[in-house]
Amino acid sequence: MPSAPDCFIDDYFQQISSLSAEAILTASSEDYESSEQILIKRLSLLKELASVVAKHSDDDALYQQYQTFLSHLQKDDEKQLAVLLKERISVAAENANQQKISKALNMYSQVKRG
Repeated sequence: MPSAPDCFIDDYFQQISSLSAEAILTASSEDYESSEQILIKRLSLLKELASVVAKHSDDDALYQQYQTFLSHLQKDDEKQLAVLLKERISVAAENANQQKISKALNMYSQVKRG
């Protein structure tokens, strides 16, 4: 049967995992402001969790569980970062194309007036 700290730690793991999933969903629907707020909440919980784990520094099993959780979280974050970087590149390309179209329209307008 898990001890009280383990149950408490599991609550943190669940909340943080849930916020991570929610951040991915909001980012994938291009609601970046909500995603940012969710990630701020997640960071706050991660800091609290680090403090709780530090108080139980003599518990090797807990520390190992914490390290494993952080590893998985980091891998998921790296995947999400890659997706967002691709999105940013795509948006930048669209903006560059819009600028070219605007220049062409300006040139046609100048020729028409000229």
